[in-house]
Amino acid sequence: MARHLTLWRVVIGATQLTQLGPEAQVRTIKRLLVHEHYSNITQRNDIALLELDQPVQCGYYVQLACVPDASLRVSQLRSCYVSGWGSTTARAGGPSDVLQEAKVRLIDVKLCNSSRWYGGAIHSHNLCAGYPQGGIDTCQGDSGGPLVCKDNTNNYFWLVGVTSWGRGCARPNQPGVYTSTQHFHHWILRQMGLRPALTPTPAPQPNALVNLKPAALMTLETLIWKRPRFAAKTGKHPLLITRKGRKGLGCVHVYVPIKHLGRTLRCRSKSGLALLASFALKKHAVTSKHVATLALSSTRKCSG
Repeated sequence: MARHLTLWRVVIGATQLTQLGPEAQVRTIKRLLVHEHYSNITQRNDIALLELDQPVQCGYYVQLACVPDASLRVSQLRSCYVSGWGSTTARAGGPSDVLQEAKVRLIDVKLCNSSRWYGGAIHSHNLCAGYPQGGIDTCQGDSGGPLVCKDNTNNYFWLVGVTSWGRGCARPNQPGVYTSTQHFHHWILRQMGLRPALTPTPAPQPNALVNLKPAALMTLETLIWKRPRFAAKTGKHPLLITRKGRKGLGCVHVYVPIKHLGRTLRCRSKSGLALLASFALKKHAVTSKHVATLALSSTRKCSG
């Protein structure tokens, strides 16, 4: 595939391949990043990233999902779904024209790797999802598709897995096998050129609102949205602003009311941070020209 990237197209926001509709967005592939230790024999490290030629616009048919880091207990997520354009049966002749979706359950990896199931073929970076009795599963043509789970308390989804392989389709004790995105969280950040944020200086008390003055502010280097334990009690989330002045790095904290955090800000995407930063800057009379760069921290990707 790497030799023919110019021939491929990425279609976003479509539910039917023969009739894309006005909501669909088509992009070309700028770069393909396959895991350096991928094995097509054992299916180890079965993950890759695509860099598109231009950004994708979010809307009703295009939504963000969050990639979990080590702080999320993926095994406790209860509402999980798979989707794809693959065959609807193991003997089907080709892909589906209409996008298919199915609800599945996460299956304990130890059970999935037991002698009567996959007998040791499951790797530490795999997830299993489906049903012990079979009947519902991903199939040929679904590889690379998403395994998403709704957060147990908040209205957003985690992209916990990527469809990898399986024995047949929908067989008893042979559920779909997925690559765990949580396991490859740091690998994903490295490929994207992102690095875990430095540990910030101790935060002020939650009831202290820091007033920023443009004259005292040099350049906003990094914006990091974090979720503290006191957020639920105070009804506020902090926006940690790290600034670089003549005397080096310094940190100030701005506490932003939850009502200002809309659905588009639940994930720390660059667009979400930009909107949140815009509110903070307007609140404290700092012009947008002070904003230099945005970066993600290594902590949990979504906030309630």
